[in-house]
Amino acid sequence: MQLCLTAQLPEESGGLNGGAVYICTEDAFPSKRLQQLITVFNKRQGPVMANKLAVGDHIFVEHVSEMDQLWYCIDQRLPLLIAKGLVKLIVIDSLAALFRSEFDSGEMFSRAKQLQRFGGRLHALSLKHNIAVVCVNQVTANMRPSSAPGTSNMIPALGLTWSNFVNTRLMLKRTNYQLAPSRGKENNTETVNEQYMVAVRSMEIVFAPHLPNRLTYYVVDADGVKGLR
Repeated sequence: MQLCLTAQLPEESGGLNGGAVYICTEDAFPSKRLQQLITVFNKRQGPVMANKLAVGDHIFVEHVSEMDQLWYCIDQRLPLLIAKGLVKLIVIDSLAALFRSEFDSGEMFSRAKQLQRFGGRLHALSLKHNIAVVCVNQVTANMRPSSAPGTSNMIPALGLTWSNFVNTRLMLKRTNYQLAPSRGKENNTETVNEQYMVAVRSMEIVFAPHLPNRLTYYVVDADGVKGLR
């Protein structure tokens, strides 16, 4: 969700200067959490920029629970928003949820064909309109783990068919470490209850044509995603 806010910043500020579409396929969209992030985002930008951007008005949320609904959204609703110049980012959370639920183990060929069609459609939209597409995938256990040191025993879901459509892969993990939440002026106490500790997470660039393989750490608290140094 934070990407949907950052994308609306001007390009010189690290944004895409456009709105975002958030396609939710699993649980109900966390609208209260989005409003919380918008409040923090607007405070950081200041009242002038916040009023100019009006980020809450340029996030278009669609909840789909079946493949037919997803295709209708991609083929019918998205082109209308794109044609009006309202969208520069598409987020699908998550892609694996629908494909795992719609196809059983005996329908791998049909699933692969749908994935190819879907990946091709997203690539076409991205290239034609210069739009960033972020697809959240799930992971599954690697039944044939590698003996190479440092190799993860988890692999992305949806297999090789989907991997061929991915330009950049980021792996997000939750580590075993925790930190005390950042304290502002309104919270100047020295003691922190353990229940309010935040988990340290990692983000690894698995592959990207323009970036080296690197690992960084971050936390997610009430204010959103914060990188660690």
